[in-house]
Amino acid sequence: MSKPKITVFGKSGQLGSALHALSQSDGPFEIKVVGRPEGDLTNHANVRNLLLSEKPVGIINAAAYTAVDDAETDEARAFKLNAEAPHWLATFAKELAIPLIHISTDYVFDGSQDTPYRPEDDIAPINAYGRSKLAGEWGCLGAHPAMTYVIRTSWVYSEWGSNFVKTMLKLGESRDSLSVVHDQVGSPTYAMDLAQACIHMMQKIIQHEVNAPGIYHYTNAGACSWYEFAEEIFKFAPPMSLTKTSSDQFPRPAKRPQFSKLDSSKLKETFGLETRPWQEALHECMKNLKVTA
Repeated sequence: MSKPKITVFGKSGQLGSALHALSQSDGPFEIKVVGRPEGDLTNHANVRNLLLSEKPVGIINAAAYTAVDDAETDEARAFKLNAEAPHWLATFAKELAIPLIHISTDYVFDGSQDTPYRPEDDIAPINAYGRSKLAGEWGCLGAHPAMTYVIRTSWVYSEWGSNFVKTMLKLGESRDSLSVVHDQVGSPTYAMDLAQACIHMMQKIIQHEVNAPGIYHYTNAGACSWYEFAEEIFKFAPPMSLTKTSSDQFPRPAKRPQFSKLDSSKLKETFGLETRPWQEALHECMKNLKVTA
């Protein structure tokens, strides 16, 4: 008997890569991960035809414009990919009467809180990327409110693509000391854990065990600064001399939230999903990267 199919958009990204890895294992769904040109979300007609042909039972949108600094001077493109495209994807999901899980970001918040952000907390993005992702949330929820599940996440890393973990390891190959920002705090999220959470959620939704569309937060448990994140990374890599520095010493085109820890309790309570400590998840990623001290 064939498994129900899920279509995933965003083949080249970290979450898409993790979902593709899951597609190779025995799970509840056949997972088809598509990218450009087949899954080019800016080509609305092609996307609609793809979905009508594939007839999935659910969609996960992991595709996005993620160049945070570039978005400051390319906001129109960021909005095209992060706002307009998800709106159309949600429109097609509504036409097919299937659920959509759409991935969003901690950057919808301004970082002025000192307690973890809950889904219902005030949104106030401070950069173009955050504005485009917030518009995407509204577009999805507006087009398909009955079956859209938005997952905000943060500080995603993995064995794939470009991310903080791989950047630190690469720099560690050519330097014996690094300065790392210590005044920005958030929750690291291992892409494989996020992928498994998406599949867990989709299974509960498809089996009608959960019917609670809306906005959720998912990260690994705990929080740290970028400096503390780097400290943990180099516990599994050759020794590195790390120095704390402030974010104003590294000016970048896009302003970042100073504090963006997300509260995942709504997702845990609704879907019965526990999150493991970020250090434990990082350890697994480092093992998969075959990094040794």
